[in-house]
Amino acid sequence: MLLHELLHKLRNGFCFDTETAGDKPGDALVIHSLALVGISFAVTPWEAYYLPVPQEPKAAASFVQQLAVVFSNPTIPKIGHNLKYDINVLRRYGVHVQGALFDTMIAHYLCNPAGKHGLKSLSQELLNYQQIEITHLIGKGKYQRSMRDIPTREVAVYACEDADQTLQLKNILEPMLAQKKLTQLFQVIECPLIYVLADMEYTGIRVDADLLGNVAAKVNEELITISKQLDELSGIAGFKPKSPAQLRGLLFIQLGLDSPTKTPTGNKSTGKKVLQKLQHHHPIIPLILRYKELSSLKSHFLASLIAKIHPVTGRVHTSFRQATVITGRLSSSNPNLQNIPKATKLGQEIRKAFVPRDDAHVLVAADYSQIELRVMAHFSQDPALIDAFNNGIDIHIATASKIFGVPPEQINSEGTQRRIAKTVNFGLNYMMSAASLAESIALATKTDVDVNKAKEYMDRYFEEFNGVARYQKDAYFFALEHGYSQTLFGRRRDVPDINSSISSKKNAAKRIAVNTPIQGSAADIIKKAMLVLHQELIRQGFMAKMVLQIHDELVIDVPRSELDQVVPLIRYVMENVVKLDVPLVVDIGVGENWLEAH
Repeated sequence: MLLHELLHKLRNGFCFDTETAGDKPGDALVIHSLALVGISFAVTPWEAYYLPVPQEPKAAASFVQQLAVVFSNPTIPKIGHNLKYDINVLRRYGVHVQGALFDTMIAHYLCNPAGKHGLKSLSQELLNYQQIEITHLIGKGKYQRSMRDIPTREVAVYACEDADQTLQLKNILEPMLAQKKLTQLFQVIECPLIYVLADMEYTGIRVDADLLGNVAAKVNEELITISKQLDELSGIAGFKPKSPAQLRGLLFIQLGLDSPTKTPTGNKSTGKKVLQKLQHHHPIIPLILRYKELSSLKSHFLASLIAKIHPVTGRVHTSFRQATVITGRLSSSNPNLQNIPKATKLGQEIRKAFVPRDDAHVLVAADYSQIELRVMAHFSQDPALIDAFNNGIDIHIATASKIFGVPPEQINSEGTQRRIAKTVNFGLNYMMSAASLAESIALATKTDVDVNKAKEYMDRYFEEFNGVARYQKDAYFFALEHGYSQTLFGRRRDVPDINSSISSKKNAAKRIAVNTPIQGSAADIIKKAMLVLHQELIRQGFMAKMVLQIHDELVIDVPRSELDQVVPLIRYVMENVVKLDVPLVVDIGVGENWLEAH
């Protein structure tokens, strides 16, 4: 078939998949390093076509440009699996994909958020078809070959199978979405968001490698110092604080302490929560906690961040994962930027390394204020919560006033009562037990709190905020009747254990039933805000770019010349994207780095 005949065949919509390679192992999946090997297409089941792409870069770009007539046509719908990746592959060759999308990975994620969403597993599960595994084609480990080294005919069979199976999955998943009433969420939020996330990944965020290197050096120095102190205090040369066996010997035999919890294997736990509870019993325990914190930051953040700074762009291009978190939240990987702590000094040093693209730009951080508590107020219709938010009252001070029975003006904004109230707000809204609440309050206030006192706080809270208790009961009965819970936008999460005869499973299911509408709705709101903000920045001709999404926060790289216009736009979009019965409030900061902006 000639190229013009294939393009004519694709004019009413098509499924496609890209095959890529790299000069080094792993580069085949790194957008700014990969090379396009070929593209496969499918229009009808059991029929697919493969176009090999020339290896020489200029010839490849020229060839791919011929396909822009269908890829860049906004009236032609596109189907694929993990389309965000394929969209950026084509963008690397100057072709900007446009048009309605149907991503089978996202479709299955909405239908079964707890399931596996890989193309091969879906093909097996839904089509009863065993696809060729990539390792069968290129091998793995030190024997792995580049896709360029595989005979074109073998690549064509593999690629065509991917495109065909994706098309067939679309025909199964489309009615599944409709049956579960998820079509609007899929079409209006999730699929359009693919373009936004693709743009954010392609753009990336600049990271100061020298600053990170200095932080890493300081961390190494402190780890060496702590190691020496641990050896002295434990009396064990070469003491390994990350070894559960050595920790158990030190804590429970040598020091005679006890652990309130056990591991699944029956051993006494030496986890973080246990160490935090025991840290006042011996000076070595705070050092162990510090060592673990530094070691984790070094391995999980510093090392991976420095390694992931792309040599060409000077930026980190994290992958925003849209089909991973069951509640609907985004996560990130390669590297994971979601868990960089902001409360610790070291976490702040790491955030300081995230900088604008150049001196003509600044970073703007826009963070939803207490969005989950505001969503709870909307769902629960609790008068006290609604009144506090509608009148701009600090919700934690309002709660402290209620549970301690004192006027709000007597609550210290930095005091213990507010910290207790904050813990109560976030804990009880998600059905925390009295025992867990006591532990959380103890950590927040650095004081001992018994279960009876925590139970008093619980009783007082639900007495004053009875709408929350009513919501929790209603959410439980909804899940009991329907077998799932759902968000404001119709996102679902199945709760199969809601009728379990095992109390621990049933209680966990009940918490899911209550938590999902709150957490999921908050996730949907920020996704919708990202969509609208992305569209408005383009429509109004701004050069500002969203570069990060972390929980309830957006980070935007903004030219200094656009600040006066873009900051009000960000605030307006985020605060008005959804109308709740309480206002959405956004805290916005501007700075020369992420820490300063936040």
